[in-house]
Amino acid sequence: MLYVIHGTDTQKGRSKLQALVGVLQSKRPDATLFRLSPENWNQGFLDEVLAGVNLFTPKNIIVLDSLISNKDSVEYIEERIADFAESEHVCILFDSKINKALLTKLEKKAEKVEEHSLKASSDEGAVKKAPQTFAFADALASRNKVNSWKLFQELVADSLPAEEIHGVVWWQFKSIYLAYDAKTANEVDMKPYTFSKCQGFTKNWKKDELERYLDSLVGMYHKAHRGEVDFMIELERLCLG
Repeated sequence: MLYVIHGTDTQKGRSKLQALVGVLQSKRPDATLFRLSPENWNQGFLDEVLAGVNLFTPKNIIVLDSLISNKDSVEYIEERIADFAESEHVCILFDSKINKALLTKLEKKAEKVEEHSLKASSDEGAVKKAPQTFAFADALASRNKVNSWKLFQELVADSLPAEEIHGVVWWQFKSIYLAYDAKTANEVDMKPYTFSKCQGFTKNWKKDELERYLDSLVGMYHKAHRGEVDFMIELERLCLG
């Protein structure tokens, strides 16, 4: 399922985006929220999320923030429009500017398209920096406690949902575990860059440590959703590991 929110009034657009995400989360309380932007664009990660490789639920909420405006991702996004629309996941494209030809393609496939634009004389406002979820996951994988703590505090300040942080951390450590004994990226169905990066992280971990870490992430998720623990506090504990 595909939704599109666009236009130069980014403040109103983001307000609508957050409202939509809130409604979707209330309808899909077990869904994992993923957010990709130019600052954390990762094609391999999106491929995996779209394919439904997720331990917790086959239906994710995927926010693609300003990726049409980004030269590194726009071609990929345009090629996958039909996949977004036909997916069981909910995909939300958010962007300030979409060219007419691409917008026409999106309108033919999307469940809903909303435009929120400023008048020509109005100020479009400042662009908000995207949360550093992938940088946080990298810091954990590097076992850098200081950087992990610093980045986690930034995510807290950005009011990022615990599910979104957890989803990226889970993906990161699962990928490191898969790459641990693999010889090639194809062997574990990863992109070469992702595979090389994950193999680099393996020097920081023994395989049984990764197994226990993944088990703890799974337990944390389910306990948080049963109301037994505070999800953010449990994520904060990861910084001390």
